[in-house]
This record gives sequence, C-alpha cells and structure tokens, in this order.
Amino acid sequence: MNRGPLFLFLLITLLTSCSKPNINQNQAFIQALTTHIEAIQTANFDQLASTLPTDEKLHWVKTDGERVQELNDFLDPHKEWFANYPIDMTYKIVHWEAGEKLGYAGVHMIYKSIDEKGVAHSDLVEVSYVLKKFDTDWKVVLDHATAVKKPVSDNS
Repeated sequence: MNRGPLFLFLLITLLTSCSKPNINQNQAFIQALTTHIEAIQTANFDQLASTLPTDEKLHWVKTDGERVQELNDFLDPHKEWFANYPIDMTYKIVHWEAGEKLGYAGVHMIYKSIDEKGVAHSDLVEVSYVLKKFDTDWKVVLDHATAVKKPVSDNS
C-alpha cells in the first residue's frame, strides 16, 4: 500500500491547522498594539485606557528614566497631555514578535511640537512594548520609551 498520499495529506493538514491560530494571534497582537499607539496619536483617552490591564501593574519607563508601575500614574499624565497639548506624531513598527501569551515590539516614533517661543521641534523616541494576553485580549504591560538625541527628518 502506498502511504505517500496519506502522509502528504496529513502533513499538509497539520501544517495548515497549526498556522491559522498563529496568524489570528499575530493579527490580534498587531491590532492591540496599533490601537494603543493610535490612541496616543489621536489623543483618545478612553481608547488608551482600553489597551491597558486593570488587574495588573503596568510598567512604564519614561524618556527621563522615571519608572511608573501604577495604572493611574500612567493614565493621569496622558489625560493632561491629551487635554493641553496638540499631538503630531508619526510611527513605524520596526519589529515585533508574538508568542502564545507574551509579545514584544519596537516602535519608532517622531513627535513634532512647537515650544513657547514658537520654535518647531522634532523628537525621535524609540519605544519598546511588551503586551500580555489576558484571556483573548492583548494588553500593554510594559512601555519603555527612550529619547534619541539626533536630528530628526520626516523620513527617519
């Protein structure tokens, strides 16, 4: 009996059944990350809050090195920022990987602003994110922002 066709059928079935959950998982991870970043980009406080865990500490390392672990200590400054300052930000997800329960991403962000003297500034910030899967939802559990000291152009 020739088992080649049966073996080939089983192999293809196994490979395709294993890859579908990963594709869906990857899509869900990227969607959660994008939702978080776009909440900042559009100053949408409620959307930002929806991307964070409510029952677990959030780890935020700000560009000045200060560490924050309480949810309100992350949300309160963002609420003030969104209310008082226009946000002009572009971003690019540079790399990412999602596992079954944890995923990480590196994001390149450029913030443009005008200071009190009317001088335009562009700030490059590299952000490392870790997202954790809670039941079926990915939530940001670590946000480590690093200010990069170099001139920024629009195509960085």
